[in-house]
Amino acid sequence: MKQLKLVMNRDTSLVMTQAWYRGHIATWRFFGFDFKDLLFVFDGLSVKSYRGVDSFEKQLPPHFSNWLEETQHQKIFFQTVDYYLKIYSQTRQLKANFDPKALPVKARKIIETIHQFTLEGFKGLLPVFWIPIWQERGLPFPKQVVERCIFIRNVQKEAFFDDLIDTSDFYLELLGKKNRWPKDLVRLVKLEELKQPDFKVVEKRKNGYLYTDEQLFDITELPQVIKDRNYQLIENEISFDGSLKGMPASPGKVKGRVKIVLARSQVGKFNAGDILVASKTTPWYVPLMKQAAAIVTDEGGITSHAAIFSRELNKPCVIATKTATKIFKDGDMVEVDANKGIVRKIDND
Repeated sequence: MKQLKLVMNRDTSLVMTQAWYRGHIATWRFFGFDFKDLLFVFDGLSVKSYRGVDSFEKQLPPHFSNWLEETQHQKIFFQTVDYYLKIYSQTRQLKANFDPKALPVKARKIIETIHQFTLEGFKGLLPVFWIPIWQERGLPFPKQVVERCIFIRNVQKEAFFDDLIDTSDFYLELLGKKNRWPKDLVRLVKLEELKQPDFKVVEKRKNGYLYTDEQLFDITELPQVIKDRNYQLIENEISFDGSLKGMPASPGKVKGRVKIVLARSQVGKFNAGDILVASKTTPWYVPLMKQAAAIVTDEGGITSHAAIFSRELNKPCVIATKTATKIFKDGDMVEVDANKGIVRKIDND
């Protein structure tokens, strides 16, 4: 049985879920590794990404380490990274130059461009992100390759995919508005359906869908899809003794009530002074971060969006807790000690 581990949870559209899947598959095939074990599950709120444990954590890293031993492959790697940087720059320009008056044809073409940017950009982004991590775990990589990866990671602050999602969402909403699509179904349209969606079909995806092997399934088919592929879905083990340890990202110590926000549709429940708990923050979280007493995330590193913006806002922040969104519930009273990276549940007053 193949184990697939939950690695990410994002509020994103079906168009970008397709790009997310295709970008991963295309990247590792480009570098000579036939990576297949990838499953995306939309539960009606956000998209969860499950990735093969054996294939990604045990087989891929040594393959890529060996692949980069050849000088010619290193040249290909640097060319790919340079092209990624070009795409990154173009993505930033697209985001900076939103066109609220774009006609449907232009909006659709921009969404298609973003989809292609994801496929091509991931070939640089994913190795840049993973090579330093794999090296820390003991795998050998050429010094100049690692240095290049670390430099890019420090400069770009993990923003590429988030920028793509934000830009795609902007033009999806614009396309839906111009074409008078049902507002609650815009983000459930496939890339191939952008010209003429059948909303009787699209509406069936509201409660959830699965995406794998370039196929879209109804959420009710999850047990059969798992069985057919001999998959076992696993998530981070939840161990809680009253306090949760993460990584300090911005100092401070406060108390407040938890509000878990995983999707834009949950923004309305957030009140000033709440403790914002999320899988990971992205630009659309910023208005909530400004109101929050503190920020707590499952994911992230010291250069993540949550870490950077919490420091700019002077808000206590604990990142990389792995399970905060699973352990805490809306209304829980907690103490966030961002000096030590600890979130502790306390009695309600």
